[in-house]
Amino acid sequence: MSAPSTRTFEPWESLDHAPAPGVSLRRVLGMQDMSQRDLARRTGLTPKHVNQLLSGTVPLSAEVAERLSLVTGVPALFWNRLEADHRTVQIRAQRQRDLEAEHAWVNALPVKELVNRGELPPEPADQSSRARQLLAYFGVASPAAWREMWLRPNAALRQSTAFEANQEAVATWIRLGENKARAIQTAAFDSAALRELIPELRALTRLEPDKALSQAPDSLASAGVALVFQREFAGSRLNGATGWVGPGRPFILLSGRGKRADIIFFTLFHEIGHLLRHGRKETFVTDDEPTGQHADPRENEADDFARTTLLPPPFDDELGSITTAQQVRDLANRAGIAASIVAGRLCREYPTAWPYQKANKLRPSIDIETIGKAHL
Repeated sequence: MSAPSTRTFEPWESLDHAPAPGVSLRRVLGMQDMSQRDLARRTGLTPKHVNQLLSGTVPLSAEVAERLSLVTGVPALFWNRLEADHRTVQIRAQRQRDLEAEHAWVNALPVKELVNRGELPPEPADQSSRARQLLAYFGVASPAAWREMWLRPNAALRQSTAFEANQEAVATWIRLGENKARAIQTAAFDSAALRELIPELRALTRLEPDKALSQAPDSLASAGVALVFQREFAGSRLNGATGWVGPGRPFILLSGRGKRADIIFFTLFHEIGHLLRHGRKETFVTDDEPTGQHADPRENEADDFARTTLLPPPFDDELGSITTAQQVRDLANRAGIAASIVAGRLCREYPTAWPYQKANKLRPSIDIETIGKAHL
């Protein structure tokens, strides 16, 4: 009795349908005129085990594959491949069923915005395909893993008194920032170099906002920080974030929310404060305008760092006596910063004397998407 040609039994080319190895084993037995009982005797397996192999109710182990190779002449590699393909299809089918049940998770994420920004393909757009795309985008194997990675309290979210941010939108925005930060070339992170860079960054605020923010990424890259400009996702309501894309690889993410130059600058220095004063593992996210006291003391520290760095305390006593735009400009010139930063402090700390309508004349607007496309 000669063994059949192995070319008759190629592994399944499509993993959309890969039957259990028992289907091919039946064909081999038929071609070799071998009964199940004969196979059991020749392989040393029990008749029950052979019957289970043929029906696909037990897996075909590597040891059994080797025995079948000796008895049938069909290589063990072939049997192992059939088993692997079959199990892969089974797992994939189960995952498909699991993903189809995750409608709520998929629908909660900003899929349409990701598609519009070119982060996800337009098609296929069915629920299970979207679920797979999102898992790959976030680099996780399951929605449960996503929840563990992104919904656990791993970020010091500064909650606004006006609203709560949508967590799915927050997670997506930060993930997009991480991905863009990985593509930015920077020097090795050096906290001393970042601290030495602060006078230069303060001076940048005096330029036209778009020019200042276009120059900031290169300056920060020299100290090892990737600066990413990325508009927020609907519902995220965030001004900025600080995180790490690897050991010693920090990034700062700015959304430009509010479109006021002083808010963007304050947020930038707030995030720098986190990098200089806090740990290298956590992600910090910043929402709403810089005002008030926060439950997390590190957020208060970052606020204080931004406030005192941009406008040092010796100038604080002068703020209460400022009544004209020219006085704002004069103080800003002496402090070496933009007038918008002083105006921003005034409308938050002295709202009666400096309502937004008055202060905003000194607070230029800027659309973050107008800043160099290379940084978006």
